[in-house]
Amino acid sequence: MKVLVIGAGAFGTALATTLSKKSSSIFLWVPDNFQRKKIITNRINEKYLPGIKLSNKLIIEEKLETVAREAEIVLLCLPAQKTKPFLIENKNSFAKNSTIILCGKGIDEHSLELQSNILRSVLAKQDYAVLSGPGFADEIARDLPTAMVIAHSKIEIAKKLQSVLSTNTLRLYSSNDPIGVQLGGALKNVIAISCGISVGLNLGESAKASLMIRGFSEMYNVAVKLGAKKKTLLGLSGFGDLALTCNSEKSRNFKMGVKVSRGEFSFDDKPKSGTIEGIKTAEATLKIAKTLKIDMPIFKTVVEVLKGLITPQEAAKSLFKRPLRVE
Repeated sequence: MKVLVIGAGAFGTALATTLSKKSSSIFLWVPDNFQRKKIITNRINEKYLPGIKLSNKLIIEEKLETVAREAEIVLLCLPAQKTKPFLIENKNSFAKNSTIILCGKGIDEHSLELQSNILRSVLAKQDYAVLSGPGFADEIARDLPTAMVIAHSKIEIAKKLQSVLSTNTLRLYSSNDPIGVQLGGALKNVIAISCGISVGLNLGESAKASLMIRGFSEMYNVAVKLGAKKKTLLGLSGFGDLALTCNSEKSRNFKMGVKVSRGEFSFDDKPKSGTIEGIKTAEATLKIAKTLKIDMPIFKTVVEVLKGLITPQEAAKSLFKRPLRVE
């Protein structure tokens, strides 16, 4: 079975190299000519996965359409905000019977849509699934044990994808809740930013734990309203992904929160290590919550800090000054 991975960032490269150790029909599309030549020559993606040797079986591809028309499975590993323009530009490239697996973790800042809604708006009849969960790219690439979730609206298809894409070190669980899996992966990034800010301010482990749990409550409330299954949010792609992202500086969102609190992060600079999905998702989620009349104080506070409306120090004080309530 031919599998195409689109996106030569950290996660896309990691998935491609680990899958290629199981199959000889794994292709990684690298659009940048300079980056592609370096990866082919050195078998290392120095920009996003420095120091990690890629599988010799992995096929580095230049021409998207050539492989996309033959691939039965396409893993779309692009930043969430780039999904729509990419699909519009390349909508005629994919085989009609292929399944596109969405891996981006974010909500579109303009349309306020999930990745699946964006796909449907461009390719209405295309089959799709979602891959998400607690997994750092470098650990996947180094074959460290990782468990994630593959979701399709039809559980029998999810199970087939689970069988094809699971490896000796990447264990996939099947789900029939692509909405919930997407929301868990997207919303946890915002809470990771808040936890990073807390750590940067030296507020202690108790404060971080409180933000993570109360943040999960906010995630849960809005996700269920949007159609997520409660069981999904309590699993790997919900609370599991949140727990990993809120407790490690490998998380770009967490790390950014730490830097913001210390005045070390400039929003004018493009992050060198990859996309920070939580920035755009925070404001998009807050707009959605407003229409649903859901109170999300942590999300609101994160947005205010990111916009420069309040300082991180003021944010911490404002959350603790909220009226006392029943949990």
